[in-house]
Amino acid sequence: MLRKIKNPILPSKRLFSSLKSSTSRFQTDSKGNIVIMTALVLPVILLFAGGAVDYSRKNVVETDLLESLDAAGLAVARLAETPTALQLSDSARDQYLQEYGTELFFENFSHEDIVDDLEVEFEISSTTITPGASGKLQTLILCAAYNLLGHSDTCGDTNSSGFSFFDISTDAEITRQGSGRVEVALVLDVTGSMGNSVGGTRKIVSLRNSVDQMLNVLYGDDETNENVRMAVVPFNAYVNPGGASSWTNAWADVAGNAAYHGDRFYHINPLGVIDTNTTVNHFSLFNTVGGTDWMGCVEARPFPLDELDVSPESGVSNSDIVGQIALPAELSNSGLSTEEQTQADAFNDIPSLTISLDELTTSATRRWVPMFQGDHPDCARNDNTCENGASNQNFNVTLGGFNNSFQYRNFFYDGPTAGGHNRNDYNESYIDDRRYIDPATFPGDNFLRYLPIVHEFRANYNGNTNAGYSDYLASIGANARDHEYKSRAGYVGWWNPTTETYNGKYDLPLSIDESISDNDGSTSGPNSNCPAAILPLTDTRSEISDHVAGLYPAGFTNVANGAMWGWRTLSSGAPFTEGIAESDPDFGKWQKAVVIMTDGLNVVGSRDTHYNTRPSVYGYGSEERMGANINTAGEMENEIDNKLLRICHRMKQEGYLVYTVMFGLSTSEGNQVRPLYQACATEPSDPYFFDIDNGAQLEEAFEDIAADLVKLHVSR
Repeated sequence: MLRKIKNPILPSKRLFSSLKSSTSRFQTDSKGNIVIMTALVLPVILLFAGGAVDYSRKNVVETDLLESLDAAGLAVARLAETPTALQLSDSARDQYLQEYGTELFFENFSHEDIVDDLEVEFEISSTTITPGASGKLQTLILCAAYNLLGHSDTCGDTNSSGFSFFDISTDAEITRQGSGRVEVALVLDVTGSMGNSVGGTRKIVSLRNSVDQMLNVLYGDDETNENVRMAVVPFNAYVNPGGASSWTNAWADVAGNAAYHGDRFYHINPLGVIDTNTTVNHFSLFNTVGGTDWMGCVEARPFPLDELDVSPESGVSNSDIVGQIALPAELSNSGLSTEEQTQADAFNDIPSLTISLDELTTSATRRWVPMFQGDHPDCARNDNTCENGASNQNFNVTLGGFNNSFQYRNFFYDGPTAGGHNRNDYNESYIDDRRYIDPATFPGDNFLRYLPIVHEFRANYNGNTNAGYSDYLASIGANARDHEYKSRAGYVGWWNPTTETYNGKYDLPLSIDESISDNDGSTSGPNSNCPAAILPLTDTRSEISDHVAGLYPAGFTNVANGAMWGWRTLSSGAPFTEGIAESDPDFGKWQKAVVIMTDGLNVVGSRDTHYNTRPSVYGYGSEERMGANINTAGEMENEIDNKLLRICHRMKQEGYLVYTVMFGLSTSEGNQVRPLYQACATEPSDPYFFDIDNGAQLEEAFEDIAADLVKLHVSR
């Protein structure tokens, strides 16, 4: 039997009768003028005194009523999951639970003898138990004072009006096990290493099984649950929001005005002249490429917008950005825990901005740039396959002011093998360069239009600069032997205003493989290694299970980018608006949580090219998009760790629960990043942090997280 609440000392009905009799006698006493004054003042005194007494009494009874309902509701919720209850028919089970709950309520409710017309009822659904109670509580003094003021009321009559009785009623809501009001973002690592096996099972398969186990806890046998909403955010080096069902290109930089948009490329106008004032729009490049469309992966917004929940649809001030990247007050105190100090260090090590605050606050820069992986040189100087014996040929080009004769000799001023760079150290090539640089095999406009571009890049290297070309070279940091390599990597062809596409490179036949599957993580093309799309918040089990079943392993790891998009799927502001908003009356009834699962370290591919690194959501290392002086793979990896810590801290400050799961890391890797994921989590131990070795443990971890999210609780 649950604990009863002791009956507080309250005035009884006998006291009320005695008080009423004494008041009447006092009113008829005519001894002295005091009687007149008393007759005038007493009703007012009784009204205020009675209000204090009777309303205090009402509050005590209602508190007892609510606590008894909570206790009975929790007990009914537990009983509903027992074998005895589950084997009954729906109607028999409902009656069984109603009778049990009502009996238990009256065992705990201490004021049954002073509440008239008391009724108790339990509404029972698959997700909640909602007990309610109502009745009438007789007043002790207010009714008498009401009558003394000239009104007529029959005190003690439940059918009378006025102040004879208080109507009391209240209800509670118990969320049943497996049906907590939660919005959860599953931020899931789908990098290439998830294709490896642990204990004879591939990690990606263990992940699918673990999510299914979590859904068993959250949904039971139901297909939908109005109290559970879940989003899935697959991540590798990239995240794919643009492929989500609710994505709109209003959140993308369609006009090409955002900072960094098109910075890897240079625009050639129809006359064959480099125009450094015109952005190469990535959407135009996708329109140019045949056989593929934008899959939905995006570059990170400029730092620090890449780690802030700032909507593309609403403004942000300079001071707001400065305030959000400053060391939080709660991390500036002494006596911090180990995890808090780790977070504080990430804020203290925050890099300097590389673009101005004014540019960060523009509407264009708040939007996302579609990822377009550019083609890189695949032919080197002195490569007979590429040059095809075409040395020492003269070509005359007449185009847009050019009327020059060019000699095709040692054409590739710096290819992938020249200057110590290894052509095999970079494999992002999906266009056969010979189609626009080999006049012997592929003669025509493509070669003749590219020839003047290389000429100008060479002229710049030799000190004979022309306006426009030197500006571009300065912007990409070209020096010495970088010129022709970067000219070819940044070349997209020439602009065709009629078709609004580029001709002469990306419209040529391409060798694109975007058919990523469980067994093939290798891709090439502008969407290279773009993972499956984000699944926005949904309450439907099969949508979640089917989405996770379709995930595939490919690419490197960037947990911070994944965590940030997990946050965005839960936040009610754009780019995803499915999350419950703070303005919603039911906001306080919902718990938001992010579950981060990863099997490795944050990685930025290092390549021996003029760009220092492989491309990432932050561009190339040489661009320093992550902050001033962060331009090598190692520096970028360390900064991703710090970003994750800052993102996790901000989410926790907003009331989010953060769960982190390390899965199948080696001992050395685990030792390296364990402090990172412990500091990121709500608490540095389970059920918020897990360091696990195999698939069976992963399933247990996801079950424990689900149980923690939806454990039996009073939700209203």
